[in-house]
Amino acid sequence: MKKFIFSLISLFICVIAYAETDSGVYEAFEDGELTARIELNRDGTATIQDLKYNETKYVTYNINGAIQPGQTWRIEFYDNGQTYRGTWYWATKDGKAIDFSGMFFKRAGFSKYHR
Repeated sequence: MKKFIFSLISLFICVIAYAETDSGVYEAFEDGELTARIELNRDGTATIQDLKYNETKYVTYNINGAIQPGQTWRIEFYDNGQTYRGTWYWATKDGKAIDFSGMFFKRAGFSKYHR
């Protein structure tokens, strides 16, 4: 039984070590108009705003992989037991971006919690 519990704790620690976060404000535009914003915070929380319909969600998230320039990873947002997946990009020339829910969010600046 002790070996089983030790194995579960080790697995949990590995999962935590593998989860990564970012910080920054990402914006999506449609026809030149700002329609949505995602703010990622280093503590694993995020704010998703639909500016078109004036809706805001406060969620948690993680990026599955080691964050490095030139990489693409899955980003998962968690909201009330639901998981929503997107793609997080770190292009070496164009910077960071998120493809989520059929929209492309380009990094526009720092999170207020980045400092």
